[in-house]
Amino acid sequence: YLTLLFQRICNCQRLTKAIGLLILFLATTVNAQTPVSQLIMADPYIYVENGTYYCYGTRTDHGIEVFTSNDMYNWQRRGFALKRADSHGTKWFWAPEVYCFDNKYYMYYSTGERLYVATADSPLGPFKDAVDTPMMGDVRSIDSSVFTDDDGQQYIFFVESTNQNIIYMGKLLDDHITIDQESVHEIIRAQYKWEKYGYTCTEGPCVIKHNEADYMMYSGS
Repeated sequence: YLTLLFQRICNCQRLTKAIGLLILFLATTVNAQTPVSQLIMADPYIYVENGTYYCYGTRTDHGIEVFTSNDMYNWQRRGFALKRADSHGTKWFWAPEVYCFDNKYYMYYSTGERLYVATADSPLGPFKDAVDTPMMGDVRSIDSSVFTDDDGQQYIFFVESTNQNIIYMGKLLDDHITIDQESVHEIIRAQYKWEKYGYTCTEGPCVIKHNEADYMMYSGS
């Protein structure tokens, strides 16, 4: 079984993120009554806290589910971390990421191709939208990811998908919810052949720091 193709750990957030997959295969147990051998999930994301792994991803139009594990091999379904009723969206619940800031949990995700952020007191949820409007207004946006720099400044990376998928970034304000719109600018768009095969796009950004340099990983085509 293929557990993860790629993972990285950001020590400041105690976070493990799996990227670059369309389908994540996990040798898993959904619950004691319903064992399964594969969990089909797009955009998998894993948050780690106190030895427990919390897995979220793109899976259903009813919201965003959460699975937990102590070994990243056996997984248990824990229900919906975010229910559709607690979101302003009705479909396409995509690419969630969960972070803990100031003892509160923030889920950045897209629904209906608009960016939202929801908050909760536990990584299991229940998460509820923090504000009534999308983070980028009515701009078609997906695949949000947060990076905290050494000075504490937070940046959000995301994809605008108006004509083609282009990666943008902007500063997050101290509330962890609001994007400084004046800081939003393009980072990268498809320019190489492998990024234009089938569909012209760059998406799924993830930024880490290593040896004083920032690295962005993303997928194309």
